Amino acid sequence: MLPFFYHSSLAAVGHELVLDEDNSRHIVQVLRMKPGETLQLTDGKGRLLTAVIVDDHKKKCRVRIGSETNTPPKKKQITVAISPVKNASRFEWFLEKAMEIGVTAIIPLVSERTERQQIRVDRLQSILVSALLQSQQTWLPVLYPPTPFQQMAGSNAAKKPFSADSGPAAGLGANTGQKSFSTSATSLDNVPPAVKPGSTPDSTDFMSARLIAHCLEAPRPTLSLPAWVRQQQPENFPLTIILIGPEGDFSAKEVEAALEDGYTPVTLGDNRLRTETAGVVAATLLCISE
Repeated sequence: MLPFFYHSSLAAVGHELVLDEDNSRHIVQVLRMKPGETLQLTDGKGRLLTAVIVDDHKKKCRVRIGSETNTPPKKKQITVAISPVKNASRFEWFLEKAMEIGVTAIIPLVSERTERQQIRVDRLQSILVSALLQSQQTWLPVLYPPTPFQQMAGSNAAKKPFSADSGPAAGLGANTGQKSFSTSATSLDNVPPAVKPGSTPDSTDFMSARLIAHCLEAPRPTLSLPAWVRQQQPENFPLTIILIGPEGDFSAKEVEAALEDGYTPVTLGDNRLRTETAGVVAATLLCISE
């Protein structure tokens, strides 16, 4: 198996490409690869290049592109909007597993009971990239900035949509110069652009199927997520978003707002799950099911 690397921009000059310093150092100093050796590159947008090292410069390694293949986007476009949890490592674990499972986009969802006050988006992006390389995939999930619950559901939803950028694998930290975002924000004025092309995370035109998983007794969901999945046509599976609440669940007010906004309530089973576990379960049921 050829060494596999992520490079956000595969814009070659002629048939050659100069790699960034981090990749160059890993190729030359860690793997000790030499001119003439072959590696693979992906931009996280479906492209896979096979290339040969031309210049083993430790900061600006230059490769010559030999062949290219393109993987089309996944048929199932699944977005998980999930509340960050107090223990950062647990949320990072969720990101890793969501990438491996094949989630299309991830939205850190800020609800009334969200405890995590800071999110290092650059670190989260690097975790997604590491999982991309580990699982040898060519599509990197979109990582949105922290998004208030009101942006996703309720009377304020869709009134202030994100602007879209030009590619799902663009690093938010690199694009904006910001390394972290506060999850206590109540407006989107200071939130950087989202990166999913052609759509914005609001409650009306973002997804054709909108789900909310919660554990409240009143009103308690009667439809399980597996049952909902079985109702869908495999060849025409809807663009889907599911909301996963924080430790302590969504508030009754939030659930009511989501239901009034057209979300379908679902359960993930009889057992009470941690937030990150619920996210993985939901992602698996939505992405893996046939």
